[in-house]
Amino acid sequence: SLARSAAAVAHCPLSNAAHRHGAAPLGGFLTHGIRVGLGTDSVLSVGTPDLLAETRTARRLAALDADVALALATLGGARALRLEGEIGSLEPGKWGDCAVILPQSSAGGPAELGLESRREDVVATFLGGRDVYRAEPVRT
Repeated sequence: SLARSAAAVAHCPLSNAAHRHGAAPLGGFLTHGIRVGLGTDSVLSVGTPDLLAETRTARRLAALDADVALALATLGGARALRLEGEIGSLEPGKWGDCAVILPQSSAGGPAELGLESRREDVVATFLGGRDVYRAEPVRT
């Protein structure tokens, strides 16, 4: 079984839907302690890759709360790759990768606000502490 073999799963629910593979048993994976990370697969299957959309879809399909879904998109992927000591969460000694999101709403907790954001709401990204993306300022 996956759990006994210590395998990890890259879960790409939008690609699964596009190819009509059905929904993966994400809840079962998690219950059995299988390492799961969320992915975006390929532009050939989903068009523009969007990890937030994948996370929202995984959340809906498995009835996950926002914190668990966000953890799968961040630390879950790091654990799947066995890199949780280096990436996946903002902690001293880890790589400083993060996205800054300006949510359109103020309803909900931080995880909920992040997951309900759109690609257009990302205003900056940082990889390894380096500033790699800044959205153009909105002119009023």
